[in-house]
Amino acid sequence: MGPNRIIPVCSAVIMDVDRYLLVQSGEEKYVGKWGLAGGKIDFGEIPSKAIEREVYEETGLLISNLGLFGIYCSMPLDDIWVVNHAYRCDFFGEDKKPDGREILKIGWFPYDDIVNMAKND
Repeated sequence: MGPNRIIPVCSAVIMDVDRYLLVQSGEEKYVGKWGLAGGKIDFGEIPSKAIEREVYEETGLLISNLGLFGIYCSMPLDDIWVVNHAYRCDFFGEDKKPDGREILKIGWFPYDDIVNMAKND
């Protein structure tokens, strides 16, 4: 039997010349972990609108020129299956200071640094 609950989420791949935007989580389960900006898609919400909302809430940035990067599914765990709609997008505006609760820090990292973070995680 398949998972009992599917959770749709979205994430943004945002690049500035040769660096990528990551946010550091303040959520209890993931405190201190770096990842893409994003979050849950609300019931009835269009995924592309959800990522616009999430990126703005977490970083203060506005995004445009969204292109679907991919749809990724987690392995079902505890009868939950996470389906991630990842978007490549451009940004404009200035990033803001995070709220210190959901997001602790916002950072721009070269690709090689992100690979090393993943290896050490």
